[in-house]
Amino acid sequence: MIFDDPKNRELVALHASLIHEVIAAITQPTKRPALYSGLDIATQNGWGALANAVRKILDGERSLDILDNMDHDDAVIVAAILRGIQDPNTLPSLDTAQDPAGAPSSLAQLIHTAGRGDANSERLLQQFMNDMMVNDEMRKLSVALHHMRNGERHYQALSANMQPRTSELTRAILDELIKLDV
Repeated sequence: MIFDDPKNRELVALHASLIHEVIAAITQPTKRPALYSGLDIATQNGWGALANAVRKILDGERSLDILDNMDHDDAVIVAAILRGIQDPNTLPSLDTAQDPAGAPSSLAQLIHTAGRGDANSERLLQQFMNDMMVNDEMRKLSVALHHMRNGERHYQALSANMQPRTSELTRAILDELIKLDV
């Protein structure tokens, strides 16, 4: 099953706020204008298939056929939205943004695309970093992510004054990011 794969679970966790935003817009139509605005930006930045699928869902489409011809990541996100509509208990926790230890590769991809000017990635990364402002250690990681987005690749500079666990996560994200930079 699609959600048994750890990489897919990471992807869903990374996009938890978007998934929740879509579900909220279904049940609370007053939230749709802001979401549609974000979908327009996403379309302009190359995320058209995902944005179109979300629009179809908002219009009432619930068939898995909307996953056809989507790239893997978009299909996983849309499948998570559809699953969340059917069973809200399957919605990803919004608290995963506070403990992103399971998602270095997904975070690296997001940082990489944001650093290259993708507005949707930038918006998601900014929202993710804002969600991390829950404690001092996560604040330090958020600052490191900001510097990575702006091109910093020196581990010592990024991990200064971090606790070992946060420093290890920073190293894992940086290692993945360096692979993408090549």
